[in-house]
Amino acid sequence: MASMIAVLTLGALADGASDKADRKASSGDELLRRSVLPGAAYGVFVPARANGFVYERGYHSADSTDLVGYTFRATGRGYSSNVETMVGVDLYGRITGIKIISHQETPGIGSKIAEVKPPKSVLDVLGATSGAPFPRKVPVDLEGAWKGIVEIRDAGLMGELEKAVAGRDTARVVALAPQAMAADRGPTPAGGGALTYKLAQSVIKKLREDVMPWWQAQFVGKSRAELVLAKEKSDKSIQAIAGATMSSRAVTESVRNAMVQLAAAIGGFKEAKK
Repeated sequence: MASMIAVLTLGALADGASDKADRKASSGDELLRRSVLPGAAYGVFVPARANGFVYERGYHSADSTDLVGYTFRATGRGYSSNVETMVGVDLYGRITGIKIISHQETPGIGSKIAEVKPPKSVLDVLGATSGAPFPRKVPVDLEGAWKGIVEIRDAGLMGELEKAVAGRDTARVVALAPQAMAADRGPTPAGGGALTYKLAQSVIKKLREDVMPWWQAQFVGKSRAELVLAKEKSDKSIQAIAGATMSSRAVTESVRNAMVQLAAAIGGFKEAKK
């Protein structure tokens, strides 16, 4: 009897751990979808399947209205591993975002497909985005603010932060990133929290440009016809990483092939207005 109870207990614990892992994975997938299809960041994703192809419909609203695009996974064989990518596309078949979520390519070579090149310093960020030198004598924890906002991005809450900053919702900004409100600890040229919002807006803008892996960023805005690997940089193709052609091809071709499957599954993309 004791052994039977032990077996049942271990089984229940294993099932509980498995359910918890499944919920965590599901939550992670949801954040990925929202990051690659920003138009549905506050909406809902509905699973779909057609012709054996699995994808999600992304809606702007939580009541499944206003379809804005689709998300799907693409997998291709790289130099030393399978490379899995989450992709978002709009109704016209233009990529809204991609995120490489799994790979074991050669460090320093093939791994550049997921490499991020952060700015040299937050002061450089602010100087480049504000159009004017940042008041360096102001006692502001810039590095803390940067880290706080990066953490928000990683948690899939960038959309909420942007909304709070745009609406000057101080309470919400504080709730999202206490570190980002460091500017309020000292005097500011404009008084109050004005510097806080300037700081947040600048960092958000730079995050959009620099924190997305530089190689993946060139996919955004492209159609499947433009997913062609090339040696030179072009608006109509994807530039291969020097020394990592196989890794570059794995992502480019897998995403293009998956987009062909998606188009067949949904009956084709809309034609862009001329």
